[in-house]
Amino acid sequence: MLPLVSAALTIARAMRGLTIPEVAIMAGVTPDDVFDAENFLEDVHPATVQIIAGALGIDLRLVEKSF
Repeated sequence: MLPLVSAALTIARAMRGLTIPEVAIMAGVTPDDVFDAENFLEDVHPATVQIIAGALGIDLRLVEKSF
């Protein structure tokens, strides 16, 4: 996962005024998964990152190809 993806998740969550537990409920994942994805930890599965991004309305294809 790119650091830019991690930042995009954090920014999208903050712009919506959501907490990590709220995003976890929306995405159907654990709060630890959301925390790991936002903090660029390698142990989070890419599919989990995609699910979280989808819940926040982020198209990761655009984020990953920005550079």
